[in-house]
Amino acid sequence: MTDEISLAERLGYGPDDRLVIISCDDLGSCHAANVGVFEALHDGVATCASIMVPAPWAGHAARTALVARAAKARSEG
Repeated sequence: MTDEISLAERLGYGPDDRLVIISCDDLGSCHAANVGVFEALHDGVATCASIMVPAPWAGHAARTALVARAAKARSEG
C-alpha cells in the first residue's frame, strides 16, 4: 500500500470519487464540429478538445479558441 495522494484527491475530490473526462475529437474537421465542440466546452459538457491541424476548418477553430480565451480573460478581469 502507498501513501500517495491520488489525482482526484489533489483536485479536491474524495479517494473513492469517480471522475469522468469528456474530450471532444475532430475539432477543425468542419464548421459543424467546431460549433458543437465549442458549445460543449462553453456549457461545461466537455472538459477538453484536440484540434486536427491539417483539417480544413482548423484555422477557424484556432481563431475561435483565441477569441474565446480573450473574452474569458476580460470577464475575469
